[in-house]
Amino acid sequence: MAFSDIHTHFNPGRVVFGPGAIQEIPGFLETEAKVFLVSDPGVVSAGVLEPVEEMLKEAGIAYSLYDRVLPDAPLSSIEEASAQYREEGCGALLVVGGGSAIDSAKAVGVDVTLEGGAAAAATGAELTGPIPPMVAVPTTAGTGSEVTGVAVVADEANKIKIVLRGGELLKPKTAILDPELLANLPPKVAAETGADALSHALEALVNRNRQPFAEAHALHAIRLIFENLRALVGDPSNLEAGVNMLAASTLAGQAFANVGLGLTHSLAHPLGAHHHVSHGLACAIYLPVVMEFNSLAAAGAYRRAAQAMGLEVGGLTDMEAAGAAVLAVEELFEDVGIPLSYQELGVEFQVTDEMIEEVLGVPTRAINPRVSTREDIVALFNAPR
Repeated sequence: MAFSDIHTHFNPGRVVFGPGAIQEIPGFLETEAKVFLVSDPGVVSAGVLEPVEEMLKEAGIAYSLYDRVLPDAPLSSIEEASAQYREEGCGALLVVGGGSAIDSAKAVGVDVTLEGGAAAAATGAELTGPIPPMVAVPTTAGTGSEVTGVAVVADEANKIKIVLRGGELLKPKTAILDPELLANLPPKVAAETGADALSHALEALVNRNRQPFAEAHALHAIRLIFENLRALVGDPSNLEAGVNMLAASTLAGQAFANVGLGLTHSLAHPLGAHHHVSHGLACAIYLPVVMEFNSLAAAGAYRRAAQAMGLEVGGLTDMEAAGAAVLAVEELFEDVGIPLSYQELGVEFQVTDEMIEEVLGVPTRAINPRVSTREDIVALFNAPR
């Protein structure tokens, strides 16, 4: 960060957290119309939605349920949900689910607010007013979408990920973090979403937009992840680990919402779109190789990350400390069962010109701390062998 730079730092309006926090939902629904309740089949089958629906009924709050959110939030699903929102005359948005559900709810908000809908936003049209007020209740600890002004949706026809950007206009009004909702989380999902949160924190820490407030959020997120991810994967009903991982996810989300991300996410989106790899896994497989690549330009920041990871780096140079941070990330991922190669992932990966061009054109590459060439992108794509 240059001393001459001027930055603006935003925090979300409200975060409510702790065991049983979902009991607070009715008090935060700002609408006289029906609430549009968004979720996904996994959340429904796990029984997570039942207490929320009972709560709404007891409070006399009318709602319309859309529970068919698909992974990666495809545009076809967004359009279906938006049609239901309009037909039912809905107002506020309430979403209970993981990153795809929260991003879907945001996209619905854009679709029913912006002329031309989510498709227009995907081509660069900007929101001119806020989406309907939203309460976001994450059921995974990783995406941070509950506090960000972006949503990632899938354009299935063109096999690309689209980022909808709305800043403060797209952020949920309230985020409710309840670790009791993680109790039935599959350990694999806990690991992958935790890796996503870690990638958010590490990329926000080192990119060209980095600044002290975002760094504070990022470093504490890293610390919480290294102290709690193993425990949450080992026992998702561990409330202390759960609330700390939810906090880490939200802190990392606040960090990257203010400063952006980097090359890890630039590479992850094409892998997810072309090979249907979950976003958390796609980030995880590239995070160590991008950290190693970035160390020439960001060794000092990675040293601070290593300290947040609990490593003793007192006698090391910055480059040595950065290398220790890379190894610590790889060890964490191995411990929680995250693959570090395409072979382990079960993907027959082949880099294509289309994927390279996609990376070359995204904003996350432009703010990565180390400058990258086309040849560098090819090498990074081919590194996890």
